[in-house]
Amino acid sequence: EMKKGNLPPDVLSRFFVIGGECNYLLRAELVPTAEDGTEGRLVLAFVAGESWKTTEMLSWRDEDIQSVLERGAKALKEATQRLRMPVTIIRKERAVGVVPTQTLVTVEDLDEIVLSVHDQLHDVPVPFCAFNSRSDVWLDIGSKGKGIKCMLQHFNISAAEALHFGDELYLTGNDRGSRESCCTVWVENELETPFYLRLLLKMKTGEVE
Repeated sequence: EMKKGNLPPDVLSRFFVIGGECNYLLRAELVPTAEDGTEGRLVLAFVAGESWKTTEMLSWRDEDIQSVLERGAKALKEATQRLRMPVTIIRKERAVGVVPTQTLVTVEDLDEIVLSVHDQLHDVPVPFCAFNSRSDVWLDIGSKGKGIKCMLQHFNISAAEALHFGDELYLTGNDRGSRESCCTVWVENELETPFYLRLLLKMKTGEVE
C-alpha cells in the first residue's frame, strides 16, 4: 500500500526508518510526479540529525568517533588475521566492517571476531555496537538502544508505549542493546514481525484475549 501511495497522509507521515543502529533517520514522503499533484512517488528523505538525536549523541565529538573506528578497524584486522580469514575491510562514515572473501566461514569464527573487538575497545569514549550479521562483522557507532531513545524523544512517547522486534538478541548480535530502552520481542526472523503486529492489533480490538 505504501508503494502504491494509497495510505492516508497522516499515516504515511508516521513512517520512519532509522539506520546504522542510530546514525541516520529517513522519513516517508509522497512526492508529486504530475503537474496537478494527483500522482505521487514514495521516497525516503533524510531528516536532519539536530532535530531527532538525543543530547548525548549530539555531544559525541568527531575526533572520538574516528578514534573508535580506527581502533575498531585495527581490532577487526588483528582478529581476522589470527583466524587466517581473508576479508575485505569496509569503512563508512560511522561504521567499519569486515566481509569474508572465502565461502566457508562459521558463525563461531564471526562471533570470535566480535568478542575480540569487545575486549579491545572496552575503554572508548563513544558507545559502539560490534555484531555478527551471520555473513560479516560490523562495528557501528551507537546502538539500537540509543536509536530507540531517539525515537521516544522524537515522538514524545514513553518506553512503555514502544515495542522493538529483533532477531539478534544474543551477546554478539545488534538487537541486544534495545533491551535497555524498551520492551523487546525476540523473533526468529523478519517474517514473524507482521504476525505479532496483527496479533497485537487483534488484542487491542478485542478479537483475541
